[in-house]
Amino acid sequence: MESLIHHGRNIKRLREMIGMKQEVLAFELGANWSQKKISLLEQKKEVGEETIQEVAKALDVPSGMIYQFSEEFVRYLFCQTTNQPKEQELISHFVERWLKATEENQKLYVKLWRTEKEKVKILKKSLKVLKAFHFNSIKG
Repeated sequence: MESLIHHGRNIKRLREMIGMKQEVLAFELGANWSQKKISLLEQKKEVGEETIQEVAKALDVPSGMIYQFSEEFVRYLFCQTTNQPKEQELISHFVERWLKATEENQKLYVKLWRTEKEKVKILKKSLKVLKAFHFNSIKG
């Protein structure tokens, strides 16, 4: 039975999962690499061990992931993550509550700022009245 593992495709999948563009990977690998060379590498079924080691280091993943990343592994990961909706729901719920609390805090700060601004206006008017009263009492 022929191996389903395709090193180049695995490199591409891992790179995309990380969110790294081919140009960035080429830059990380050094001057001998280009976007075109990365594109060609990602089309190869088998990649040499030294190259896999370099690419794994640039992607900051264990080299074994490039060797072992297969359709079955992807399905396994998908099943593991989709069969755990409770954790995802909890995280989602927490994030929603945190965002709502942040929005409420922002509204309260704006309200407090407006109140303080109004308070300063009132104090300035009061000071003017007191100065005028004091000036009139000295005069009269």
